[in-house]
Amino acid sequence: LGKDVAEELLSAREALDLKDADYEATVSTKLRLARIVFDRHGDETLTAPDFKAWLEQNADWLKPYALFCHLKQLFGTAEHWQWGLLANPTEETLARLTGDGAPHHRQLLFTYWLQYHLHCQLTAAAKHATAKKVVLKGDIPIGVDKRSVDTWMEPHLFRMDKSTGAPPDYFDPNGQNWGFPTYDWDAMAKDDYGWWRRRLSHMAQYFSAYRIDHVLGFFRIWEIPGDCTTGRLGYFRPSVPLSKAELESRGLWDIQRLTEPYVRWHLLNELFGKQAPEVAARFFEEPTPGCFRFRAQYASEAQISKITVRPDSPRWLLDETERVRTGLMRLRQNVVLVPDPESPGAYHPRFALMSTSSFKELPPQWRDALAWLHDDYLFQRQDELWRESALRKLPALMGATRMLVCGEDLGFVPECVEPVMQELGLIGLRIQRMSTEKGAEFNNPANYPFLTVASPSCHDVSPMRLWYEEDPQR
Repeated sequence: LGKDVAEELLSAREALDLKDADYEATVSTKLRLARIVFDRHGDETLTAPDFKAWLEQNADWLKPYALFCHLKQLFGTAEHWQWGLLANPTEETLARLTGDGAPHHRQLLFTYWLQYHLHCQLTAAAKHATAKKVVLKGDIPIGVDKRSVDTWMEPHLFRMDKSTGAPPDYFDPNGQNWGFPTYDWDAMAKDDYGWWRRRLSHMAQYFSAYRIDHVLGFFRIWEIPGDCTTGRLGYFRPSVPLSKAELESRGLWDIQRLTEPYVRWHLLNELFGKQAPEVAARFFEEPTPGCFRFRAQYASEAQISKITVRPDSPRWLLDETERVRTGLMRLRQNVVLVPDPESPGAYHPRFALMSTSSFKELPPQWRDALAWLHDDYLFQRQDELWRESALRKLPALMGATRMLVCGEDLGFVPECVEPVMQELGLIGLRIQRMSTEKGAEFNNPANYPFLTVASPSCHDVSPMRLWYEEDPQR
């Protein structure tokens, strides 16, 4: 490495040995030191026959990835839709920009070199583990970042105007909005899910097993409109929505009342008190006396979340703005039905709609009808569709490699999931602190199904030691 690099490496280890990991500083330091090593010794690797063979075998993904890394740095953002003509590059453009004569070719070589050494290190670790009879298990998440080389190179496979997430639950009453695009499964099916099979084949070089993070996404995904910041106004896709005719047959004729945010004077007073008149005048229109509608510039969760004041404002103003923003968000979510953005006349029940004041202030017969439709939508009518959805996708993935497949099946789990996983021989996951047993605070591992990975914790909860330190009573 050279004495100077070795000393800097030791110094960085000490500086970054913190109670809380500083990921950005760590990655930045590693990349800076790696570049120094590459500039001094990289040519030894670049001219080696093993490297040349590896580069040729991996060029299909490696060259676009290296160019993506360079362009991200050049434009100062990974939001490739802001890259002008390079937002949708042609094959000719990619070939020219990754060619030997490109002015940034040395930067691309650095990425090739870095990825090759990471491959060699992980391969060596995997072989060592195998020799010691240790099985390495990889992880494949359900989503990819919108700002990724995958969505840049193959945008037709992704629904970029939507986000992936999870419905509200005990852990998060707002639900989760992960910000990942949802998949266009019909487009993926045209080549028998080749994008997935390529990813898994690459992982099989290092791992003997892998976990599908959120395997429920292969049955159905919680899809969230792009102008939402929480998961409350999402819906399942695929799903059998409610039709206008079905609603009308149950006496639910005022679709506008059910789909628009329900905002009335008494609700404004409850949320904002003395500020209610000011909030009403600034953020709402009043088409009929006492009935309010969001102004266009505040009509979405994303627009509401941008209501801010300068960070150096007085504490009282910061607190007041936060209260207003929170109240407006509650009112925006105060709906009973969510229109399907792609199917006019189709609607999804808002998750836990019975908890909204919009629902509570409906006539009793409307409440009874909507409560029944809500439960039928979530627990009955989708099962066969979701079963068929999973059985179209999962066998293709499971057959792509010889790795043992495990599915993270936690959260809001439909009844069709366990039978399908048993049918396919897909191993599930149980976390003792995330009880799946009715009325129990903790799972009893003795009651787990045979095809189960039993773990004391996962990425959704704290590790064992930290849990003990945070909550010794429990």
